[in-house]
Amino acid sequence: MDTRADIIKKIEDLTDLEFAILLCLVAKESCLIDTPSSTLDDLVKELILISREIFGLSYAVIECTVDTSLEEFNATILESRRRPSELLQREENISKARLRQDKLWGNGRNETVNVIIARNYDHISQSIQVQTLEMLRTRRVHTKTATYSLPNNFIFIPILSSEERQLSSRLNNHLNEYISISHYHDPSVGLVNLEGDGSSLVDERGSPSSAAWNSSYTAKLTEKTAVILEEDIDYLRGLIPSVTVSTEVYCYAENIINFLRFNRAVFCGITAPATRQFHKIVKCLASLHGVDYVPPSLVALAAKKIYRHRITVARPQQDRSMMYGSDINAVEKILSSVTPESIVEDVLAEVEAPL
Repeated sequence: MDTRADIIKKIEDLTDLEFAILLCLVAKESCLIDTPSSTLDDLVKELILISREIFGLSYAVIECTVDTSLEEFNATILESRRRPSELLQREENISKARLRQDKLWGNGRNETVNVIIARNYDHISQSIQVQTLEMLRTRRVHTKTATYSLPNNFIFIPILSSEERQLSSRLNNHLNEYISISHYHDPSVGLVNLEGDGSSLVDERGSPSSAAWNSSYTAKLTEKTAVILEEDIDYLRGLIPSVTVSTEVYCYAENIINFLRFNRAVFCGITAPATRQFHKIVKCLASLHGVDYVPPSLVALAAKKIYRHRITVARPQQDRSMMYGSDINAVEKILSSVTPESIVEDVLAEVEAPL
């Protein structure tokens, strides 16, 4: 295993997308990623390359639709452990999914893939979202004939289009609360891994959503050594208990939480689970930055990642000032340009950081 300095040097070379995934792997949490719909296909390909080339982890890609069944969902995340890729197609027959499951159950594996990439996950049924929450909570996948465990290094990545309504209303409320962080991928930033080797990710039909893969490309991936090894992730995880938080920085974090709770544009407030995630991610960020203390800058960074997908912007009728006779047109004008991101930024500007 590399020394601490070597690991930190490798982390410094990661892109924002790679860093977000590493953060969740170290924290053993999930990450919601959104991007414009025009970039969804390329983002999925980039995440595949990151999973295989950067972290050396097995993965499954699921094309989620309203017709996706729990049986199909489970078959994909289980069988893909022994395949380079398994991208679930809308027209896939349920009987074929059952056949694949039967073949898998005979090979003796008791774990799912390390990375689940769920494209358009907000299109999937509420019942499957609840089952996904149970999977994340218990770290188990229950089928009709067996129970499978989630690997030690596991991450669930739902991918959503950012043009639609705000993130907090897109998923089941409890699942949305359980997902630790969110990350917006700006297309202008680019996709480093895909741009470096994207040609081999297009199948013979030219479809980005095909399950067919180039065998020479798969062999090439197998031969490569991952940039961040599983031993590195375990090492970074072991540093978290030694991270200390000063009284001043802890008060700074609590002030951010309180200001968010009292912000007029935040509907339904800030939950206790979000606060626990906030303090956890702060320490994980310190570990990834190679320090054993938490500076205010990492608290601000964690706040942007933790609360963006949890905040629901209040409608004019829900504004507190309406109880005291405010004009609804004036309130509507104030709230028209408010977003979860702008709320967090405003709070960070209002709360004084310790020196």
